[in-house]
Amino acid sequence: MHSFDMIIYGASFQGIVLAKHYSEQGLSVALFHRYGFPGGMISTSFSVYQEIDFKLLDSDMLSARTLKQILSEEGGCLYRDDTHVIVNPEIYKMMLMAVLQKINGSILFYSVPVKVVQNESESIVSFILREGRRDYRCSRLIDASESGDVLRLIRPLEKTDHRVYNCFIKSRHEPRFQSFRKILPLTDGRWWASVNFYAAKDQDPSVVMHESLDDLYKEMILQDAVVQLIPMIPEQVFHITDDDTSLYRGLVKNAEDIEKIFINTMGGDIYDTKNYDRH
Repeated sequence: MHSFDMIIYGASFQGIVLAKHYSEQGLSVALFHRYGFPGGMISTSFSVYQEIDFKLLDSDMLSARTLKQILSEEGGCLYRDDTHVIVNPEIYKMMLMAVLQKINGSILFYSVPVKVVQNESESIVSFILREGRRDYRCSRLIDASESGDVLRLIRPLEKTDHRVYNCFIKSRHEPRFQSFRKILPLTDGRWWASVNFYAAKDQDPSVVMHESLDDLYKEMILQDAVVQLIPMIPEQVFHITDDDTSLYRGLVKNAEDIEKIFINTMGGDIYDTKNYDRH
């Protein structure tokens, strides 16, 4: 069985910052991730509309420098106002991959956690990988996924009633749809749309999302518009308590936190990362 000082699950913005920091402190670090690309909810759900403190971008923190590189890359910032930005999800993933390549540790994509066994001194985490099921031991376990994937193996988490998906639309004029919660123009001529939908507790939100997308597709055709990019999954929010934060570092504890992934990673009100995010 492979052993590490630290196992981090979730190559989210926060998870990558944590992995790079602790590996540079001399710890043996393994970063696991469900998909074949990094970025967390910003990549999988297109939760790209993010609050930002522009003053923090001039700090020497890894998170600030990484975000500044993303925003300064050509096409990296698709929208900006006084308090928020919309990042290009493709450039965002590309820049995070560049950070991952500099981490002195083990990076394992396509890893799905299925079991956690803990005692006072260590945790053993079972993952389903491409080559099958494997167990890994660590002294410290961190869940940096934004949906509590590891935490949910330790105790049940209740889903909130947050039902939102986001997509990109190509249109010469502002698209209109009855379920839009937010629609913003982008610098490349497209629109970013955030859409409400309803799913009962016994319904799979991903299935209902696609049913809503079918309606959106039809409506956009009538408006001479095209839905260009759709998310892999809708936004998911679970009820997470303050007691869970010793393990859970995914930054999303309620729906409002979805727009604060960057600002909380750089030292927001909920998680102060300034103490460890310096290089």
